[in-house]
Amino acid sequence: MIQRMLMRRERAWRQTAARWLARPAAVAAPGLWGLALAVAGILAWGPSPEVSAQDLTLGGRLQVQVGVPLAGTDSQLVDPSTELRLKLDNAKDQGAFHADLVFREDGAQPLPPSWNLRTAYGTVNAPSWELSFGKQVVAWGNTDLFNPVNVLNPDDLSNPTKDPADMKLPVLMTKFTYYPAPGGDTSLQAVVVPVFTPSLLPEPGSYWAPPAPEYPQAIPVQGALVPVSRVENPEISLPAATPENAAVGLRLGTTLPVLGGSQVAAVYYHGHLHTPTPVLQVEPDPTASQQPSVILKPALHYDPVNTFGAEFSTSVAGIGLSSTVGYSLTPDKDGTDPNTANPSGMAVVEASYVFANGLNLSAEVAESYAKGDRGQADQWTTQTGLLLMHQPTDRLTWQTALLYNVSDKGGVIRPQVQYTLTDGVTATLAAFAFFGPENSQLGGYHDKSLATLSLSCAF
Repeated sequence: MIQRMLMRRERAWRQTAARWLARPAAVAAPGLWGLALAVAGILAWGPSPEVSAQDLTLGGRLQVQVGVPLAGTDSQLVDPSTELRLKLDNAKDQGAFHADLVFREDGAQPLPPSWNLRTAYGTVNAPSWELSFGKQVVAWGNTDLFNPVNVLNPDDLSNPTKDPADMKLPVLMTKFTYYPAPGGDTSLQAVVVPVFTPSLLPEPGSYWAPPAPEYPQAIPVQGALVPVSRVENPEISLPAATPENAAVGLRLGTTLPVLGGSQVAAVYYHGHLHTPTPVLQVEPDPTASQQPSVILKPALHYDPVNTFGAEFSTSVAGIGLSSTVGYSLTPDKDGTDPNTANPSGMAVVEASYVFANGLNLSAEVAESYAKGDRGQADQWTTQTGLLLMHQPTDRLTWQTALLYNVSDKGGVIRPQVQYTLTDGVTATLAAFAFFGPENSQLGGYHDKSLATLSLSCAF
């Protein structure tokens, strides 16, 4: 998930628009609709007048976290956060309801403390089908670090030290799953997301925000350099909440009698990219009287996309093998429009093995492709990931994750040690150590390396 958060620094001016992308109105509205639909779902599957203690489950978690920089001379605490999460589950034979209410104060973001209804959805089920609707997350793909088909939900790219389970933003959606043979391995899933929600980027001025963008002081016009008089604030263009802009996803999965049983799936997504495409418009300055000058108007828009993908997983001699491939086709299929995102694709292979002592080893290799604009070469990128995890005792768990970009020689190492102090109380010590050339995707964040300490209490 780290590589999705740490976007290329040369495109850092996108982050200056983060405060508009993260406006509560853009995210909260689907959440309210999700709550309304989820409540309607509970009524639809007919709860009994009395709710028994066996049906209703209440729980939560309180977590406090602080960070200390590992690079530079700044020794002050960074990335302090407090999170209170309340969970409600109501399960019955015919369906279920789930909701998460989260209070968060995040010192890494220049935002006030807030309450957020993170998830709220209801589920109705029958022997041959299942229907859920509300604010939720639906994950596709069977590879962990790199996944080109997990595109239904936008990403939370504001802070990589968050729980990986929270890296996807829940949105209002309806999910319908059909099983041709009840209890069988074949399923057809359809998902509809009626309202577009962009990915959440770091707030300008926050710890994880990249440096402010640098705009040119002059623009070449007809062979001459024309000075730039001013740069306007970025204009954000979100897809309108109309039926034609609704996102639709389809997934067909089954099990084949190959290698003792192999799970395969084909996926299709029609919607919009969750990360923006930057456009820099140049217009004459009408107020210039003596010397001609121009105005720069940055703009961000979200291009339509059709994503086609496939999943495969099996086990050979105790080694788990998984693969996910995806290709995203945009309107600029030939790369002729510099203001539109180009087609891209990714193929991922993952292998995992559990040793006799319980050590879990997982390795991934991903090859990415992005079509170049007219006159420019296509971009090919090779990335690798490695995860080691072990639980030597009931109380102690350690893991180490390595992400390395073979193409630009940048990477990040993330060690973590977790210890259970008592029932429900856990302490976690982790670190993010970035390395590589300054101009690499991850190495450019070497000055953001930090260690974090968190204390979590579940109830």
